Amino acid sequence: MNIPWIYTLYLNQENSFYYQKIQDKAIIEDVFLEDPIVEIIGDIKIERWIRLGNLDRGDLPSIVITYPNKIKKYIWKNIIGDNIENRDFDLPSIISTWQDGSFRKLKWLKNNIEHREGLEPSYISFFENGEIKEVRKKVGGKLCSLEDIYSLERRKRLEDNSVLIEKSWHYNDNLHRSKFPSVIRYKIRDDVVFDKEFEWYYLGCKGRVIKF
Repeated sequence: MNIPWIYTLYLNQENSFYYQKIQDKAIIEDVFLEDPIVEIIGDIKIERWIRLGNLDRGDLPSIVITYPNKIKKYIWKNIIGDNIENRDFDLPSIISTWQDGSFRKLKWLKNNIEHREGLEPSYISFFENGEIKEVRKKVGGKLCSLEDIYSLERRKRLEDNSVLIEKSWHYNDNLHRSKFPSVIRYKIRDDVVFDKEFEWYYLGCKGRVIKF
């Protein structure tokens, strides 16, 4: 059985993700050497670390947001003068976690714009059970399919216990694919695929649609 590319990438990266998670957890739970500026907005707590008048915390997250349901968001973003620095070494700049500390969202940034080098996704979100909810690939802030790998996949759980899956291909943020369908949409339940739909786009212009 061929594993979809997003799962291949995720499974192949499992060890590094796990190492990163443990590393991040150690960083997050470490004793902070500087006290943050704390802002309370309703039930939301925002912590910011300022150094010499700049948003700056080195290799640690400079912004930590805690929501009332114990969901947390860690943001690596250093603003020094006019320069915005995100996380290096192909690590996500934004990590959001569920109540149990498992990943909720991962997002890669460069110069505060969603971007990731290579073929791997720049954004991954998860359901609470750990299954992937959405994956996308952006280069310079724009959806872009590289080597004919789809740039966006979304999964939605439906009331009939099926899952609606949509995969799409983009070029420079426009739906586009030269010969094959740019959007593939189908439902799956108990490993049975049904309600298939295919749409063709060329540089954002919609062409034919096939349903069966």
